[in-house]
Amino acid sequence: HIIPVNDPPQIINNKLLCITEGGEKIIEEKHLKVSDIDNTNDELYYYLTKIPKNGSLYLNGEAQKINNVFSQEDINASNLIYKHNGTESQSDYFSFTITDSMGIVIPEKSFFISITNTNDTPILVNNTGLILPEGGHQIILESILLVTDEDNTA
Repeated sequence: HIIPVNDPPQIINNKLLCITEGGEKIIEEKHLKVSDIDNTNDELYYYLTKIPKNGSLYLNGEAQKINNVFSQEDINASNLIYKHNGTESQSDYFSFTITDSMGIVIPEKSFFISITNTNDTPILVNNTGLILPEGGHQIILESILLVTDEDNTA
């Protein structure tokens, strides 16, 4: 007589996701995958314990929050997307626990995201113009002409 044992899920892939500043990317099973011989992909659940700080996770178009759940099947079906918020951040992550249908839990793990920054166009803030008589001079203040650039402070 053989008594079956519920084996814990195994993490197969937890690989860095690379994305461009302001971009979005599908999290695929080549990035994040668990497997369990006792459970199907729709019986392997990821519980979000920390959400990204520099972007958002979307499942079927819905922004995800702490304690939301998605399955391995959601990942396999390309339903999980990370969208970067466009800031000058270079990394992000979210954390999760994994549970199978029988309640075995894998302790908290993190999924890391690398963000490649882009050179953003400078923004013209003020350009009020300046009228001077011939030969005249005036110091140009920020209230007259001001340009900002997130990528450069000088």
